[in-house]
Amino acid sequence: MRKKHRIIITIVLLVVAALCVVGVLMFHFLQNNPGLQSISVSEKTSGELSLRVGYVDSRGYSTRIMDEEDQEYVGDYLVDYDQSLGKYRVEIAFYDTVAAEKFCKQYTPGKTYELTKFPGDSQNPLKFKGVYTPGHKFILYIGSDVPLEIKEQAFTELVLPIGTLNFTIKANNS
Repeated sequence: MRKKHRIIITIVLLVVAALCVVGVLMFHFLQNNPGLQSISVSEKTSGELSLRVGYVDSRGYSTRIMDEEDQEYVGDYLVDYDQSLGKYRVEIAFYDTVAAEKFCKQYTPGKTYELTKFPGDSQNPLKFKGVYTPGHKFILYIGSDVPLEIKEQAFTELVLPIGTLNFTIKANNS
């Protein structure tokens, strides 16, 4: 019976120690690499794309379809849209976060990048740019000359401190 108790206590102590190590590593990672980590896209179905955004330490996000006349942020100011993303845009806002250093090295905030082409439509690429706002947000503007659809969501709190969000973006060619 004593031997059984020692084995159980040893196992419990090893599990607690492993959880402490994981906790310390996560704390270190969260403190040293916060923000948006990555952005990638893949074809989901015909006319649909899956946009994945990796994050560490973001309070939440929201999504919306933008109107043509909607202004966009450039630093602390809202300015008239410069048409760099195409005629149609969606906004994905991340709250109380930044873009991680590695993200900024790959994608300079404020600069436009091409993500992919829509399946069967090589003339209309999907583009994006990321910008900071004065309200502690980092916004991804996604655009194309093809009308875009995304599920619009008000502020949605993120319960995990680290993860990847998947957004379905659909080309509405009808």
